[in-house]
Amino acid sequence: MHVSSWAAFAPALSRGAALLLGLGCSAALWDPLAARWRSLRGRMAAGALAALPLFLLLRVSVASVRGWGAAGFVRAVVLALLLGALSGWGAEPGPPP
Repeated sequence: MHVSSWAAFAPALSRGAALLLGLGCSAALWDPLAARWRSLRGRMAAGALAALPLFLLLRVSVASVRGWGAAGFVRAVVLALLLGALSGWGAEPGPPP
């Protein structure tokens, strides 16, 4: 089945709903990952992984306007990994367990 054929039947996801859902998923991922990986590299990896749901859900919310092409989703993943790692680098380590 071609992407455009099933994409026409997919319900539209508003940008506001995508933002709230993505932020919630990212926060739910960040807490256990950052607690487990306490080093600087660990926090950067946790930030990169936690940012993925936010960026992908935002990309899905604009897919009806910008298209369902793989290039847009690849750009979203790359931006999520880079900006998530940068935010993890800036995050302060929590208290020891």
